[in-house]
Amino acid sequence: MKDLFPITSLFFLVLSSAHAETVLLKSSDLPRMVKESNELVKAGESHEKSLQTKTGHLTRSFLPEVSLHAGQESFTILSNRDYSQPFFGASLSLNLFNGGRDLISERIFKSEFEQGKANQLVNVAHQLEAARKTFWEAVYLKVMIEEMASGLKTIQANRNSALKRIKSGVATQSDRFEFDIKESEIQQDIKKSELELSRVLGQLKIHLGMDSAVDLKITEDLDHDHNWKNFMKHSEEDHDYLLKPLELESKSFELKKNLAQLKWMPKLDAYALWLQNTQRSEYDLSSASDREQTVLGVRAIWTLSDFVSGRAQKNEMTHRLRANELQLNYQKRELENEIHMEIKELDLLDEMVHTANENIERLTKFFKMISEEYRRGVKTSGDMLSASEKLIDSKIRRLKIIRDFQFAKSHLMTKLGE
Repeated sequence: MKDLFPITSLFFLVLSSAHAETVLLKSSDLPRMVKESNELVKAGESHEKSLQTKTGHLTRSFLPEVSLHAGQESFTILSNRDYSQPFFGASLSLNLFNGGRDLISERIFKSEFEQGKANQLVNVAHQLEAARKTFWEAVYLKVMIEEMASGLKTIQANRNSALKRIKSGVATQSDRFEFDIKESEIQQDIKKSELELSRVLGQLKIHLGMDSAVDLKITEDLDHDHNWKNFMKHSEEDHDYLLKPLELESKSFELKKNLAQLKWMPKLDAYALWLQNTQRSEYDLSSASDREQTVLGVRAIWTLSDFVSGRAQKNEMTHRLRANELQLNYQKRELENEIHMEIKELDLLDEMVHTANENIERLTKFFKMISEEYRRGVKTSGDMLSASEKLIDSKIRRLKIIRDFQFAKSHLMTKLGE
């Protein structure tokens, strides 16, 4: 029975793997998938809807407040007679004037809702940037593993050449050890990269709201766009959305400041009341109809504490508004500087990609020359291994530069609202 459990577990594991959904992913799919399935984006949508429910406050403030009450009272009057009588009533209160506070409160709620929508745009952009960077990291690891596997074949071919030289007596056993060591190192690097690729793909599934069991296949190669400069043409309006939440927050502070200034204004209500009281006094032997009360009135309310607290809130909002204005100005200047420098960084990385391509061409020719000289016995195994390492490293270096280019491009796309 104990032997059956591992076999059964393996069977279900293979069965679940066979039915795992396979998703072919390209970079162009990311915007749609993030907007539709990213859980943090969905959370932002729910928060936005919660802010929307607060709007309409002005209309609701003029709805009458109606209350009903009823009960049964047992009491004893001085003649020691026990009574049990019902009581019931209804009241109504209607807001006539609230010093303009309801109108400003409605504007505050609308401003906060607009701020929530602006924050959601930034949220989507940041989640998309994270997905893009994770995607390009996965592409980089996938292609790097392929390059290392190709390099491993080159090292193995060099080792086989060394073995032939050893058999023919033109080399010693020490020549093969260098290749064996390098082969072992590359195999280790491949395993580490495969593990890292598995982790990155798992993170990418989280960004895209995918189930962990999905078999995610990336169908894109690691390359850079030669026409990226045309894509990066922009105006200030393209990145205004990043500053919009702070601008709307300043608007809310201004409205809250105005609201605090109206704390001293009175509140004017109309009210109506109808009561059916019980007969609690033995000296008041009136009938039930005589114990009915009907009240109509208008009242104005001033609250001294509101006047004091209003001044404090006004001062608070004045300082917070000033802080926001300074922060907004700082972020505008910082954003412009960052975009300017990031475009320069992309320009540099683009140049480095072209230089890396040229170096690979040179090292490929160099490698062929060393290989030919190695076969003729002019070069040693150390020379051959060094040439192989340089060619492998140059290809991986190119991949890293393109990855960094895609990272920088993803970051800049976020700032430009792409």
